[in-house]
Amino acid sequence: MTQPQPHVPAAREQKFLESVEEGRYEREIISGLGPFFHEKAPEDMLNFYSKDEVTRLKVLKGTERDVESRMPVKITRHYYELARTSAAIQRIVKADPAETMDLAGSEDPGHQMDYSPVEGLLHTSPTSSSTTRPWRRTAACTPKADARSCARSCFRAATRWC
Repeated sequence: MTQPQPHVPAAREQKFLESVEEGRYEREIISGLGPFFHEKAPEDMLNFYSKDEVTRLKVLKGTERDVESRMPVKITRHYYELARTSAAIQRIVKADPAETMDLAGSEDPGHQMDYSPVEGLLHTSPTSSSTTRPWRRTAACTPKADARSCARSCFRAATRWC
């Protein structure tokens, strides 16, 4: 069996690589509500949650209705910029106490089970499994009872890949 040869960049590729100043893209991910509670988020992002929203979310912290214990709360700079001017995107990415106070609704709001070839198989999510295949997709098996919060939870968790 032959050993794979290492990639040798062409002259054009090498010239481009040498022109790159910073190879890492800083996503400015804010994980959790703590940075908003303690005013540690970037200054321009602190107004993402109103004072009233922060107070209502703080009251739930540590209770059975704690928003963060039910689903991850994350936002990147990219999604913040999109959500800043879009109420629809804010509804998806912002933590809301109403999510835990009113759990009524469809068990399958996205109607994913109507098209599922296997009971309980809802959708796929990107995962970083290795450096050779960082965008490998894996199936997320979730009981139907959890489906109502699954999409929002996965969206919030997936912001680390955006």
